[in-house]
Amino acid sequence: MIMLNSELVGYFTLQRKDIQLQDGVAEVRSSLDIARLAVSEPMQNKGIGEATIKLIKEIANMINERYITLDALFEKREWYRKLGFKPAIEQEYETECEDSLVYMYLDTYDPKLIEDYFENP
Repeated sequence: MIMLNSELVGYFTLQRKDIQLQDGVAEVRSSLDIARLAVSEPMQNKGIGEATIKLIKEIANMINERYITLDALFEKREWYRKLGFKPAIEQEYETECEDSLVYMYLDTYDPKLIEDYFENP
């Protein structure tokens, strides 16, 4: 649940999910999947969704998940792209269909974070 001043303004649910990205690597990888994410309409465009994605990134780092995945509503795909998500299948991203979803992922790999970890144990 996403609370603001003791008021429920949204929610999200996460699950672990195996993925296979079309990036030339044939292996199956684990991801943290955003199964649900919603912010109440009156509270949208106030940074709550962005703060929630930031929290989910922190959770992914805490549980050692490199990838975050989700099925974005077609009309929200640009918002997710702005936050660093990429379409897993470019054609889904470009072709609008009624009630369509776009499967997207975020690679949380941060070389600076890795470097800092090994330099400052």
